[in-house]
Amino acid sequence: MAPATSSRPSLLAITASSPNRGAGAETVRQRPAARSNTGTWRVYPAWLGWLVMALVLRALLSANFQSATSPQSAIKGWDFHIVYLAAMRLNNGQSLYGPDNSSSSPSSAYLYTPLLAEALRPLATFSYETALRLWFFATSLALLAAVWLYTRAAGLSLRNTMPVTLLMVTALHFWPVTLDQDLGNINGVLLACVCGMLLSARTENDTGVAIWIALAALLKTWMIGLLLYLVLRRAWRALSISLGLAGAGAVLLFAALPSGQFSRFIASNRQMAAQSDQVSQSILGAASRHLAPNPLVTPLVDNRAAFLLANALGALAVCGGMLAMWKAGPRLDPYREQLRLGLVMSSILLVIPVSYQVYHVFDLALIWTLLLPSKPMRHALTAGALALGCYLLLTLRWPTMTPLPDYVRHGVATLETSAGLFLRLGLWALGLTALLVWSRDLRSPHGSLSTREADEAQLGMLDVDYGCE
Repeated sequence: MAPATSSRPSLLAITASSPNRGAGAETVRQRPAARSNTGTWRVYPAWLGWLVMALVLRALLSANFQSATSPQSAIKGWDFHIVYLAAMRLNNGQSLYGPDNSSSSPSSAYLYTPLLAEALRPLATFSYETALRLWFFATSLALLAAVWLYTRAAGLSLRNTMPVTLLMVTALHFWPVTLDQDLGNINGVLLACVCGMLLSARTENDTGVAIWIALAALLKTWMIGLLLYLVLRRAWRALSISLGLAGAGAVLLFAALPSGQFSRFIASNRQMAAQSDQVSQSILGAASRHLAPNPLVTPLVDNRAAFLLANALGALAVCGGMLAMWKAGPRLDPYREQLRLGLVMSSILLVIPVSYQVYHVFDLALIWTLLLPSKPMRHALTAGALALGCYLLLTLRWPTMTPLPDYVRHGVATLETSAGLFLRLGLWALGLTALLVWSRDLRSPHGSLSTREADEAQLGMLDVDYGCE
């Protein structure tokens, strides 16, 4: 017997509309509760929702722009400056990697594939300050594109002003996003790629998923880990397409550079792979801080066995989650596919050696899915409340930027530097619970309806409407 599900799930306004069963068919009566709930959301005209959305967007962009371009900012354009110089070198016919790199510090070397530098060559014709401002608006448009792609993936439209405004606020009023734009990084662009994957997965377009993964991997190589999502879907043809596109793209990009650049690219990335002087929010990064000697903090325990055990347990937990997602089946309900992709993204961030605080930008994909479930799910209110709690805690300015303040360098206070990891682990566990337990009775695209779902479909209770008139 399927567990009971509330007819009014968290954050959802459900429109009751009976399906037309042809001439002479008996029309199913609407539930009074559904009619009254719909009316609750339709007490204001559509133009008012659009106006509120526009005002919120202006306030968010204005605040982020001032932060990203402030002369007093100590981190203003750190990452963008590296890419800007790389694009200038391409414009001047110089080497992109290696000895001809004009950067004096190894940490300032260009580490991406040539794609990003090639894409920014037009910006490198402007002065640095002008280019930085233009880049801010480009990354802001990418974040808005991520919101738009997610609304499509969730079955919403821009007329659903309440949830779209909520998505915009969580996307732009989020400390990791603000930090990302202050640095001038490209994680907002990569978030748009992840949301594009969500939309393609909703429409069963595995080739589209493959293209988005290839594009993301050509921007940041570790994003190739998203191929695990295609493995879980058993989409072997799409997997080969993505690998082929990424490989062909890399060959063409490096072929346009002087000889020897690819080997210098590999050497530079190998040199910077560990980055022991940076605060990482991965399992390996936290274990290196708290259980082994490091230049950042005094470890809680300097014990090699504890260090290895922590990494082993973390790897086993992530692998166990991946195995559970594999056993869930190759094709799931579109909402469960959203959960699974968000979980794959979180799993990658848990196991890569370096996971900066700005990488919490990618946690938005899972947070959004839990906040705005597109299907009635058991314990939706609990899932939404806990996801909102993770968002609010992640948007705090935890001490992760080097040099670290003295109060977190010794003792139990050093755990504050791993707050992001603990929150991501909690979010990951919440997402797994929602996928494997709370939403497991949702049908797959090729399966049959469960008894509960069939009953609600007959009453027209599965159409979500956040709109206003």
